[in-house]
Amino acid sequence: MSKTYLYYIIVFLCCWITRITAQESPLDTYNLDTYNIVWLSQSKNAGESMPVGGGDIGCNVWVEKNELLLYFSRSGSFDENNAFLKSGRLRIKLSPNPFNKDDFRQELVVKNGYINIQAGHNGLQAVLRIWVDVFNPVIHIDISASKAIAAEAVYENWRYADRLQKGKENNANSWKWASHVPVVTRPDQVGFNQNEIVFYHRNLSPTVFDATVKQQGLDSLKNQMINPLEQLTSGGLVSGDNFIKGNSGQGQYLNTAFKSWSLVSRRPVKNNRCRFIYITARQKTLKNGKGN
Repeated sequence: MSKTYLYYIIVFLCCWITRITAQESPLDTYNLDTYNIVWLSQSKNAGESMPVGGGDIGCNVWVEKNELLLYFSRSGSFDENNAFLKSGRLRIKLSPNPFNKDDFRQELVVKNGYINIQAGHNGLQAVLRIWVDVFNPVIHIDISASKAIAAEAVYENWRYADRLQKGKENNANSWKWASHVPVVTRPDQVGFNQNEIVFYHRNLSPTVFDATVKQQGLDSLKNQMINPLEQLTSGGLVSGDNFIKGNSGQGQYLNTAFKSWSLVSRRPVKNNRCRFIYITARQKTLKNGKGN
């Protein structure tokens, strides 16, 4: 091969590589803002919630009757029946309340992965941003207002006692082969830890895994198997800047009763921040109500 011929090949390759590296990435090609979902009215109930998430955490977010609500869960949060659990519901109350039906905007910002809610009432403007850290198992709720406001974060839990699963509720667990077996969801543990709310569900024995092994006649091999549900603990804590312990109570949302625990602002401020820190792991022991 002559040097001249080799020279032209090298020049061609350099030009081809330069063209490739100069091309825009797929994300730069599209204006992702056009895919944002915008709501200009509040939701009637949880059925009109907006999804947001990060990492292995997912949330359903909506504003109902001038209060922010969200469900939240993390991958791997299975109970004794192998049912995937939501870890609870959070309700944010603001005073003075910036929400009203006329000045409201809720937007899912696709490119950056957060929900932005804007509201205004009687000269008060507020922005709430809900986002999930993709590097750490933490949900953030940032509240900014044009004037100092008080905030209350209310954690609501409907698994405060044994719950017998009936009918189609059993479609969510692994007892489908044993319709004659009464299936019970065990209660969560919830309480205050100084200025935090701690909540978790810890699986107790026996689990549906144990029943399945027995039903399949594999008890002699059971000690060679790993039970993924045994001692599985899922939950976390709710805390926030400028938040202190509030009250506990009870109520009903739609057709389901619940108990509640709240954190309240130490004083009204323009910026309030609330966060959830999650844990899902198999733990042999518990310490101070937390997995260790």
